Amino acid sequence: MNNRWYRQLRGARHMNKKIQKISLTLICSSALLAGCGNLQNAKTESSSNTSTNNATITTGRVNSNVYQALMENGKYQTSAARGMSASRLNSNYNLANFQKGLLNVSQDSFSVNNYYYREGQLITAETLKKWLGRKSSENPEGLNPQISSQTEEQEKANPIIFQQVEEADFINKDTQKLEGITLGIALNKVYYTTESATTIDEATMIEKGKEAANQLLEKVRDLKGAESIPITIALFEQAPEDDIAGGHYFAQATSKNGATKVSKWADINESYVSLPVINNDSNLATKDGLNSKFNSFKNDIQGFFPNLSGVTGVAYYKDNELNKLTVTIQTKYYSKTEITSFTQYVGKKAESTFTEKTDLEIQISSQEGPQAYLSKSSDAQSISAHIFN
Repeated sequence: MNNRWYRQLRGARHMNKKIQKISLTLICSSALLAGCGNLQNAKTESSSNTSTNNATITTGRVNSNVYQALMENGKYQTSAARGMSASRLNSNYNLANFQKGLLNVSQDSFSVNNYYYREGQLITAETLKKWLGRKSSENPEGLNPQISSQTEEQEKANPIIFQQVEEADFINKDTQKLEGITLGIALNKVYYTTESATTIDEATMIEKGKEAANQLLEKVRDLKGAESIPITIALFEQAPEDDIAGGHYFAQATSKNGATKVSKWADINESYVSLPVINNDSNLATKDGLNSKFNSFKNDIQGFFPNLSGVTGVAYYKDNELNKLTVTIQTKYYSKTEITSFTQYVGKKAESTFTEKTDLEIQISSQEGPQAYLSKSSDAQSISAHIFN
């Protein structure tokens, strides 16, 4: 790859950081609004559950399919390694999939009805930094390959594959004790240096990832509280930094009874597909007709409201079935009447186009921030909309 061209490309990619931040804000907004929408129809669980000797305070929940978070002294507990994820993953799209996917994987081992969730408290930022570093005489704890010198040649020959770890703790509702951990491990398929990008062979990524997972498991077993409880490990493939779909989990394994090694891995069949599909690629969205529907939807709204900066989407597939569709629309509208009219049109067009029984989210924004949000759950008949002031 031409180094000058690569540096220019990297500079252009960094221009997208503001758009990524807006997208992440909308993701957070959509989660909050989804919760608010359920308040009218769902029974909210109590946020205080009393045991014999003490009171357990949780966030409560408005969705029976998600974990209640355990609170400490009335406050939410942030991760002991807080800040490490955002600084090490290469895009907000990867970060979002890595974190929300970890809780989805956790439900296979730790039921939302039997466990409370708590952000990881065992692995500290200082410890994690050592583990994620390259092995050296100064850092014997490093789980990434050692290099003889800090040169581009050495970096490319020995790429960092083991990129990030996310810890999720699970507290048994009855015993009030830590009785399970899930560890998400993000692996690089592409390793970026200041001068170039090195693509890592998939078989190598998987082999090195599983090897690092067992080394990590052995270290975690030495931490107080993790000696004998079940630990689930999930492997995540980080997508290239310019991929708006983000990465996905592809394998998981569970260690029980204090075991320091896992050998039996189960496949996780999930994928994120960017829409519209380009370069005549063949994937799940082209095979089931979703890409054609998306192009029709895009052409219709751009024809009616041509003053748009872009219309993109991400389809999430679980076990080869469409599970969720997220559409992002960038506009150049500023007046309330324009946004109101546009939102109504988009909602009706989406209802008639995307008829699948799947979750649907549409995020409308400009460079100034979020403008409107539309959503429909898989069992709903119509779309709900909210226009931001």
